[in-house]
Amino acid sequence: MNKIKFVALALLISVSLFSADFKWSHNYQESSSKELALLANKLCGASPVKSVQTEGFSVERPAFSLKCGSGTLFYEIDESNIIRGFYYEGNATISFLTDEKNEADRLEKCLQKRKLSEEPIKSFYILPLGACMDLPKFSGENVGTTTSDKMGSLKSGLRRDAIKTINFLLDPQNCGEKDLFILFEIKNETWAYQLNSNLENEVQLLRLSHPPYSDYDMWDPIVSLHLTPSGALTPYITDYECKSKMGCDVKNYEIVLDLNSNGTLNKGIVKAELSLLRQHSSLLFDFFPGFKINKVYLEGKECPFLKEDFSRTYSYYDTSLLVQLPEKKNGEIVLTFDISGDLFDKAEGYIYPIEEDLWFPLMKDFDGFLFSFSATVPEGLEVLSVGELANHQTVEKKETFIWKCSTPIRNATFTIGNFIHKKIDIEEGLSLDVALPKDLRTNILSQAQDYTLNELKNVVLFYEKVFGKTPYKTLKVVITPYSYGRAFQ
Repeated sequence: MNKIKFVALALLISVSLFSADFKWSHNYQESSSKELALLANKLCGASPVKSVQTEGFSVERPAFSLKCGSGTLFYEIDESNIIRGFYYEGNATISFLTDEKNEADRLEKCLQKRKLSEEPIKSFYILPLGACMDLPKFSGENVGTTTSDKMGSLKSGLRRDAIKTINFLLDPQNCGEKDLFILFEIKNETWAYQLNSNLENEVQLLRLSHPPYSDYDMWDPIVSLHLTPSGALTPYITDYECKSKMGCDVKNYEIVLDLNSNGTLNKGIVKAELSLLRQHSSLLFDFFPGFKINKVYLEGKECPFLKEDFSRTYSYYDTSLLVQLPEKKNGEIVLTFDISGDLFDKAEGYIYPIEEDLWFPLMKDFDGFLFSFSATVPEGLEVLSVGELANHQTVEKKETFIWKCSTPIRNATFTIGNFIHKKIDIEEGLSLDVALPKDLRTNILSQAQDYTLNELKNVVLFYEKVFGKTPYKTLKVVITPYSYGRAFQ
């Protein structure tokens, strides 16, 4: 089974970013739904609330305890009279304890203590994901309506994964009854406790950190634990348990691009055939940020969507795309994305030391998916992808390449460029077809080419040592000027 992933130049991959020029924007690039945009703004900022005086209450969750005394409790209540969040000001304490040594070590590095034992805090914000029947009920008596700037400041931490959080809120039936997100401050830093049944590590203690040489915040998972069916907390999760949490199988991706010489799309269509394993009201994708989404359709019917906005020099970092389904769906569906935008990137790439552990593959027993891809490009450019080249034709100074992969795969990529090809013999009966840019133009790419070419034979032989002898006679390698990882794929 596969998590839903769509990244324009690489499907189903994890991306690591190594760029000092990366800029995070808290806005949303586009949305076809005022309701989704409004929900995003309410989630991340200060909202009108109704306040009451409370004598105190407590919240108990795996490894976590929150206790508060008398103070002011603010209820966020929407138009349907549903409580969306709780904010408290007064005197409270939190406790967090894990018996896992490595997790306690990380906590000690951050706070110089291996556990939190009745740590005093002055305020906190609770975002329920599940029903959370143990949280305070709203009586409607002796209330005042107001806003809290402090609450808005604390809630701003939700911006980092806002679209993912919205996806959970739209599908509460897929959340556990006690799932929630609690924000609080320790030593002037924003922290969070999370219990989320949709995640591989359901129990997390997070710190909102600010990476060096950057102007954006990110959640740093200080402690990550898995809650077993018996209620025990462990630091690991098995592949079987991971598979059981994924709500979707990817059956097939079909991509059709028509672009001009400067990399601008004249037309772009992405068709995703999916099998939903449980009911969904919304689906979350990772999407190449350079693309603009014009429309999203579910079997011909337009769907509302919300896409994050990033601005950066280097574009190879995926953004979140939330698609709201017209009705709760399960079973087989087909989503079609009408896209446009700028496909080309100017990143020069990086060189990293290559060692065996860096190349070690992930042996996850997930089903693969079929992949078909068609691209029309200016004459002289070449389109390389996985599988076999099913058709190639030139019409009116434009070339069309059609690639098909008839065997289910786990990672489908395509690359467009002006290449020369180099053959490298690995062993008897096996060779590499290496595609290199005709004009490197940058020293760093030239260095990456020489460095990596010398390592390719060792890489293939190592993979054979892990998986056994490859059944193919030829493997393809393409140089790509990514701003992360090695310069080849």
